[in-house]
Amino acid sequence: MKKVIVIFILVLMLAAAVGAMIILSKRSAQVITQERAVEEQKKTEEQKKQDPLKRLSGQPALGFWFSQDTLYYLNGAGQIYSVNIQNGEEKQVSSYAIENVRAITPSAKGDGALITFSDRGENLVSMYRVAENSWTPLDKNIRSAAWSPDGQWLAQLRETFGGVLVLELVKLSGGERTELARLSMRDARLTWIGGQQLIVSSPPSKDFPAPALTINVLTKTVSPLALEKPGLSFAWSASGKQALAFWVDDNGKNQTALVNDSGVVLKNFQTPLLPHKCAFSGEQQLYCGVPANVNLATVADLPDAYLMQKVRLVDHVALVDAQTSRLKIIFSRQEPSLDIYKPHVHDNKLFFINRYDGAIYSLEL
Repeated sequence: MKKVIVIFILVLMLAAAVGAMIILSKRSAQVITQERAVEEQKKTEEQKKQDPLKRLSGQPALGFWFSQDTLYYLNGAGQIYSVNIQNGEEKQVSSYAIENVRAITPSAKGDGALITFSDRGENLVSMYRVAENSWTPLDKNIRSAAWSPDGQWLAQLRETFGGVLVLELVKLSGGERTELARLSMRDARLTWIGGQQLIVSSPPSKDFPAPALTINVLTKTVSPLALEKPGLSFAWSASGKQALAFWVDDNGKNQTALVNDSGVVLKNFQTPLLPHKCAFSGEQQLYCGVPANVNLATVADLPDAYLMQKVRLVDHVALVDAQTSRLKIIFSRQEPSLDIYKPHVHDNKLFFINRYDGAIYSLEL
């Protein structure tokens, strides 16, 4: 009997030991699994930090601009949000909503933006000031406006009786007003390209030549740009002395060239590029979204099809020599797919809207 009891006790002790070993083994496995999970999370976070491509905005954007280390953008509802470029902190700045936004024109310093929007078939303009977080509507007859490079003047297109557009300068402090010219142009848009030169143009379309005028604000001289072609559109350098131009030639072929501030061709490009996908960095080079899935030379109905989002592109990022037109791919990514729109170079980064999700991204250069 005693032997049976001893054996029973030994069996119990052995079972207890085995059970303890199993529990310890499970706990050890859980600890190892948790440690691995923590390591994987750290690895993922480190990869994200090292990834040159970052998504900045938490929602789709209509356009954006910079004021020092802060990026401002309009979301789909026409409300203004800000993103701290250094730490990624995002917040709503203005809940005031503007519908049917047509254009966002920031000042050179980024301390304000002119928002052009459509209301009952007419273009109207409102001014947003960053420091005051305030909105000021311009006169109801202003159809387009642009800041002077020093931010002290506005160039305005004011519609008068019979649809005649009065091009005028208005000093922001004091309201001094100077008339520059009277024009007749449908859906005209103003661009202050730099120095003392303004461009007045119509939206580009493949179906008809887009007239474009250059106006010197000092001499009040009005001259047509040398190029007057269907689909004509530009991406201007910061100085306004040259631009990347796109148009459709008489044979229906897509063309791209470097032009001067009078629209004279300086260098023809072999590879067509869309100005809406390019941004100058200095005067000698551009960063462009270059389609990997199609040759723009073979795409019909440009630029209309792209601007109306009937064509979806998958882009590489390319560095383009403005003087030689040579192109070098510097970034390529399958996930996420990129369709680069409205790019801008700032603080050694390329910022752009990705048309696949509408969000703003930054790419380390």
